[in-house]
Amino acid sequence: MARGRPKALSSYEKVKAKKIRQFLLKNDISRFDKMNDSALLKTIRISDENVFVSLDHHDAVLEKISQFVSECKKS
Repeated sequence: MARGRPKALSSYEKVKAKKIRQFLLKNDISRFDKMNDSALLKTIRISDENVFVSLDHHDAVLEKISQFVSECKKS
């Protein structure tokens, strides 16, 4: 994950992220609940009631998190 605060979202992006979260909640998908809105918009796209997940971005985020945790354990 990038250091610092997540990218500030426009009002359009905020509404889009809210609709994605509502769709995921309605379909009982909780895997992405803790992801911030900026990362959620880069990772998930919903089209015609289908959910598309960008595995490249999602896997990269998970890899960076695991590197951060392993660095913290070394300290």
